[in-house]
Amino acid sequence: MVRSPWFIPSITLTRITVFGFPNSPNQTQNLGFLDQRLALQWVRNNIAAFGGDREKVTIFGQSSGGYSVKQLFARPPNPLPFRAIIMESQATSLSSNGGDWNKLVNLTKCSTARSQFQCVRDIDAKVIKAIIETNALAFTPTLLDSETTVKNFTNAVTSRTTAQVPLIIGNNQDEGTAFTVDVTDLEKYLSRYYYDKTVRDKIISQYPVSEYGSSAYHRASAMGRDIAYQCPTAMLANLTAENGIKTYRYLFNASFPNNNYSFFPDGGAYHASEIYEIFGTYNRTGAIPRQRDLSVVMQTYWANFAKNLEPGAGWPRLGTNGGLDVINFGGNESSTGYLISQSSVDRKCTTFWDQYLSTS
Repeated sequence: MVRSPWFIPSITLTRITVFGFPNSPNQTQNLGFLDQRLALQWVRNNIAAFGGDREKVTIFGQSSGGYSVKQLFARPPNPLPFRAIIMESQATSLSSNGGDWNKLVNLTKCSTARSQFQCVRDIDAKVIKAIIETNALAFTPTLLDSETTVKNFTNAVTSRTTAQVPLIIGNNQDEGTAFTVDVTDLEKYLSRYYYDKTVRDKIISQYPVSEYGSSAYHRASAMGRDIAYQCPTAMLANLTAENGIKTYRYLFNASFPNNNYSFFPDGGAYHASEIYEIFGTYNRTGAIPRQRDLSVVMQTYWANFAKNLEPGAGWPRLGTNGGLDVINFGGNESSTGYLISQSSVDRKCTTFWDQYLSTS
């Protein structure tokens, strides 16, 4: 038996809470997604007062934020409050079965209340937060909510019910390092997510010591990158491109000492590290010219896309450049982006992980 393909816990999951995604039965689900839709409606109604154009809004998110953007793309509001989207390291699947709501209800002594939902709402938020953290409860979006999500993303794309807008999608080279630093035993690590030992053995065999080194940390981080980010990104990008959505794909592969953290060594281009370059918020102390140049390049592409619906010269639309259509930002210590093939980064996706993953 194989569990959900989502098996690498994301830092950003700590920001998805019961306050937005309670998974309480008989209540409106995915309240956080509804909040996002209201926020976009507010922008649409008020952006002109700030000198903006309501018809030229681009939305983007990273990790679980990328997952939010994907759901807005898959089940778009009407009228459509955006004309382009960017998904950075979108998490493959965050769907919850709602089990932790029942645990919370019991821990808050709300199980016998006339309205469990109202009973929990009446408790101080700090108390709720402490209970969740102490008991490691998780609250994430559910695909059972047909108002803000779709159960089958592939069908939504092929049936043309998604937003028909251009998109940028990509991920980082070393997405898994931040989440696997404590892994010392691959078998024990994988057993938390895969019940079937045969499957675990197959996974481990795909990441041999001869290719990835003897460190369980680095082998596990490569597994996490591929299953949770790299391969889902490839699947989503190919799906949208093949169905007429103007798609631009990137790989972020830059690492700078001033942005590294001591608590996970050799982090490389870790999860969320591209944000520093895109927003220009990297630590100026210790910054090198290559880092500053790469930041300008990425900011220019992102801004061009928002303004013109195309990132600009040097970044072709996926599927239009003879296979060299993924832009690699910062690889080989480059201060710019250069084109690579999908096959060079997606090898394990097409030869192994596709049998276990879906685009939902």
